[in-house]
Amino acid sequence: MATACGGSSDDGGGGGGGGGGADSADGGDLGTLKVVTVVPNSLLFIGVQAAEQLGTWEGTGLEVEVINGTSPTAGQIMASGEADIGLMDGNRAAANITQGLDATIMGSAISPWVQYIIASSESGATELEDLKGGTFGTSGEGSGGHYATYKVAEDLGWSEDEWTATPLGNLESLRAALASGSIDAFAWSSTTAFSLEERGEGVVLESAVDYVGPNLFESFAVMNDVAEERPEALRVFFEGYYDAIERIQEDPQLAIDVLVNEWDVDPQAAERAVEADVPLLSTTGEVSEEELQGVAEAVTFATGAEAPDPSEFYEYWQDVLEG
Repeated sequence: MATACGGSSDDGGGGGGGGGGADSADGGDLGTLKVVTVVPNSLLFIGVQAAEQLGTWEGTGLEVEVINGTSPTAGQIMASGEADIGLMDGNRAAANITQGLDATIMGSAISPWVQYIIASSESGATELEDLKGGTFGTSGEGSGGHYATYKVAEDLGWSEDEWTATPLGNLESLRAALASGSIDAFAWSSTTAFSLEERGEGVVLESAVDYVGPNLFESFAVMNDVAEERPEALRVFFEGYYDAIERIQEDPQLAIDVLVNEWDVDPQAAERAVEADVPLLSTTGEVSEEELQGVAEAVTFATGAEAPDPSEFYEYWQDVLEG
């Protein structure tokens, strides 16, 4: 577990799941919000995971505690009261909500599906078509990587018996399986993809963005009791986060420095990832209707149930806090 300190408060009060402190509109004590993220040290989550280095909530009176989870476990962590906010793939968040998690997606971290298909260096693959008949690793059933692989297979006309998805739990397991030859490829975001390629451990074949189409790749899901009971803390959270992303877009070196100096990412891979992804990070959190319909389709894939109406899982954070 990592803690991102966002203010001068010494109060260790928890969020909606742990009895948070009183809200204050004048930079006073806003207590702590607990955020579960599904990948450690991710460029896509940098505004939260590198909050101390970026000063995301400095001087606001809000403390943000980061809890490490995985795509399959983040919803469980939220439901147990251990986290107030989940920063996770949008399809997983929406599926959790439609299956009973008392939360709402309130913002986008990044909407375009910025995953890449990474093949084993030993596979000999130079294009996606070379992976027909192969085994693809995923973090879990219905995960973002699973969905991306499914959409690639669908677009390339592969039948169900012409590719296999193997759930392995987390990134470390996926990397080990790729190195051992247990899987032929997996889909992941740019920092990992480019790092593996720079080290000669994998080959980046293609982005999945055009195969998936409009969607919500990484989102903020907020427990409904937090939105109801702690609106000012939530407002400060979102405003601080999106302000930090704007600063990174104005000065991408801020992100490169975190990746290289704090997270030990290969410098060349860091530059490639920042160039590819930082311009696409959301600075408002808004999600379009077309993107929400893509999420609904992904929920059907993840759960096998009828696609939900987006009103069941999404409401923009500014609209929530103005209500």
